[in-house]
Amino acid sequence: MLHRIDAITGDIATVQARIDSQLGDLGPAVAKLDAVPGIGPLTAQLILAEIGLDMTRFPTPAHLASWARFAPGVGESAGRKKGRAGTGHGNPYIARCA
Repeated sequence: MLHRIDAITGDIATVQARIDSQLGDLGPAVAKLDAVPGIGPLTAQLILAEIGLDMTRFPTPAHLASWARFAPGVGESAGRKKGRAGTGHGNPYIARCA
């Protein structure tokens, strides 16, 4: 059983090395995102894979938050909530990592 665990650990290290080699120039950006509390290296990689480095397509941070499904869209009328409660139509992959 210990041999199997050692083999799996080696396989994980091999896959992680391949991922790190594929990141290339995104390595510094992953490190910056990883420094944010609550964002780990895998989440940082996912965010960069979905958004990329070019932020010019988002005019404001609010546009990025809305696209990533982190902008609240609660409408209230007479104390009753209308519509969807928390997120809109955004990127489902980034919404899952939060």
